[in-house]
Amino acid sequence: MKKVSIPKQSISGKNIYLIVSAAKKMRVVPEVADELLAKGANVFIIPTENALKMPDYLSKYRHLIYSDFNWRGNGKQLPEEDIIMILPCTFNTFNKISSGIADNYATTLIATAIGNSKKVYIAPAFDKTLWNHPLTVESVKKLESWGATVIWPEITSKKVSMMDYRKALDRLYIEESTIIFDSEQIFTDELLDLLKTARKRYIQEFVKIGKYQEQVGLNAFSNGNYSVKLENQKLMLITRTGSSLGNLSPEDLTLVSLENMNKVVWVGDKMPSCDTPMHIVIYNNTNARAITHSHCSRITYDETLDKHKTADYIRYGRFDTILSAIDQLERNNGIIILRYHGEVGIGQTLDEASRKITKLLEQVGKINKNG
Repeated sequence: MKKVSIPKQSISGKNIYLIVSAAKKMRVVPEVADELLAKGANVFIIPTENALKMPDYLSKYRHLIYSDFNWRGNGKQLPEEDIIMILPCTFNTFNKISSGIADNYATTLIATAIGNSKKVYIAPAFDKTLWNHPLTVESVKKLESWGATVIWPEITSKKVSMMDYRKALDRLYIEESTIIFDSEQIFTDELLDLLKTARKRYIQEFVKIGKYQEQVGLNAFSNGNYSVKLENQKLMLITRTGSSLGNLSPEDLTLVSLENMNKVVWVGDKMPSCDTPMHIVIYNNTNARAITHSHCSRITYDETLDKHKTADYIRYGRFDTILSAIDQLERNNGIIILRYHGEVGIGQTLDEASRKITKLLEQVGKINKNG
């Protein structure tokens, strides 16, 4: 048997400027820095002038702070950035960035990074009135057109607030690291034959669901994933990472073992979906034989569906966080909305699992009737 171990592609060694503007949400900055440092990144905290006047949330990482062009308080020169994350980002800073205003150290670094086509992540942290301001709408479009990633806030009928910082970090990991879990690709004649047989048996079911969900607006491009559990096997067949769900081919399906709960062991042409650990956990804790997972913002963020939502954010690419949602998934007849993440339907077939998610779209009256 041939095995190829594929470690997580992490942000280890990357220089990340964590730019902090003056909002109450800056209290989570130490937790953000903790996680980035634990993953091996080099973190440099750059507060705006007003952020430095806020309560001392940054005292733990005073040695990482750079606050102006001449700052040498930590005895080191600021190295060139790989990534910039602005968290939290106030209305003032947000619109300065989109207007190309470089009137202080932080905004100059951001403007330079955008000009150099560096990756910039922005987590807006302002209230509903300012989020609905015409300038914000214009700024979001402009920043995204420049290649910046705007991490949309949590939006309800009552308030707008910065998205959970864990969601912001997951967005960064997914865009910067194509592999977010430890995995092992294996090659044996027996498993390759089994993969070929499984693809032949199930490809039409995958194609049917992919086209349907794209038509009704549940998934677009690679936003989601599907899987089936093979009969009498501790194996599943799952869509690969980056596959176009509305245009699937046999090569887009990857065989994955269900026997390992800390590493993804797989057979196929391409890495399985970044949500593979979630599928493994669900199959090991329910009687499901098929799973469809969509990223439909019209469902995910609809307040009328709150009863279907998990209490907490469920993170991508991890074996642990989905465990807290298993009981709710089963009590809710095999359908759940992962808060800030997406929808999961389980059943005995892909069609059954998909129909459970479609019913949610029908409930909010947002299904594409032309599908």
